[in-house]
Amino acid sequence: MPDSNAAPSSPSTPTLDLVAAEARAEDVGRGILRVDPAAMQALGLRSGDTVEIRGSRTAIARLLPNLPADRGRQQARMDGMTRANAGATVGRPVTLQPQPCNAATSITLRSDGGRRLAASDVDYIARCVDGVPVRVGDRLGIVLFGGRTEELVVARPEPAGAGRDQPANLHAGPSARPAAAR
Repeated sequence: MPDSNAAPSSPSTPTLDLVAAEARAEDVGRGILRVDPAAMQALGLRSGDTVEIRGSRTAIARLLPNLPADRGRQQARMDGMTRANAGATVGRPVTLQPQPCNAATSITLRSDGGRRLAASDVDYIARCVDGVPVRVGDRLGIVLFGGRTEELVVARPEPAGAGRDQPANLHAGPSARPAAAR
């Protein structure tokens, strides 16, 4: 079944196939995809632009150049949550394509575990996801106080579509689990 979040592809929109690889530790949880500068150039993108990642589903991430030691490997380095959102597996191909992403005026997140989030957790989560590109249905893993990890689902970005979170605009949605995954 086609992904409803996929951007329409046109003959003029460049795409690039690379191999999914594990993110470096410092990039985990930040919504970052690292690729060779030559790959960024082939897509017509610069550092900080957003890109759609297509595996069996689609996800969106902020693009950064990979480190010199990783260059020339034809890899797309992303964390486990981004790979899961894109339906990608380490060592398997993914397709990248430019995807504009504007600042969200509001993002509603829902606890995947059905837990109601405390106000202090919401404030902390807002700082953790500042600038992370998201879409409806994307999952975010946040390490909360006490070391527990909370998996959150993007319930609604405003305006609709892909958005980058702004810390003052995060809302906790109903604690119920989503009715259906994407």
